[in-house]
Order: sequence, then C-alpha cells, then structure tokens
Amino acid sequence: MRSPSVLAAGLLLLGSSVAACGSDGPPTDASTKDYCVAWVNGMDAKSGKDTQKWAETLNRVGTPAAVTKDQRAGFEALVAYLGGIDGDVAVQDIKDPGFSDLDQRHVDALIQYTTTQCIGEIQGKLRDQNGDLTGDLQGQLGN
Repeated sequence: MRSPSVLAAGLLLLGSSVAACGSDGPPTDASTKDYCVAWVNGMDAKSGKDTQKWAETLNRVGTPAAVTKDQRAGFEALVAYLGGIDGDVAVQDIKDPGFSDLDQRHVDALIQYTTTQCIGEIQGKLRDQNGDLTGDLQGQLGN
C-alpha cells in the first residue's frame, strides 16, 4: 500500500484540477509562497474528503501572476478533478483523472511550474514526513 504522502505527491506529479467556483475563478495574484504552501499542504491527503479540502484551498489561493495561460488551464482542470473526488474514497483508491490530451499537457505544464517554484517546500514536507516515518519505525523497533 502506498503512503498517503507518496500518493499525494503522485497526484501532484500526475496532475489534477478542480473547476473554479464563481464567474471570476480562483485569484491570479497569489504569492508564490502561499501557492506553494497550498500545494504542499495537500500532500497530507488521506481521503477523497481531504482532496476536496485541498481543492478548496487551491481554489481560494489561486495562482501567481507568473503562471502562463496553459499552466492556469492545468490548474483549473486539476482543481476540478480534486474537488470532484468522492469524499468517502481512500487516497490509494483514487482513479486516474483521464484528462484529454490537451488538458494533460496543461496539467503537465502546471506541474513543471509547481515543482520548479515549490521545490524547497516540497522537499521540506517530504523530509518532515520521512522523519516522522523514521521516528515511528524507530519507536516500533525499540531504538
């Protein structure tokens, strides 16, 4: 079984998007820090309900102004997907989004932007989670 953080990271790399609420959509002037924090916080998703909350956060925070039109389209597609996941499903049971070729290219562009801009936050989160796992394992082994 995959750990929730690995699956969330996989979702980030795979790309998923949720449709914006309202006619104006998510903001287009988020700070890079707020954007990255919103992404990284979703790496804790353990259920469909968590991915829905992640989508709500991403939708509220939006994207930085530096995001291209294609990356923005990927963001909106990914947020729509995350927000539409059944709340009762476990993260490991979340299905591939099945994006169209065009949407997948947009999501890929977003993922490239996100990993480039947020690499420090992503690495920090993974380090924290791995430290937690190491501590848990050491505790179980009596070390």
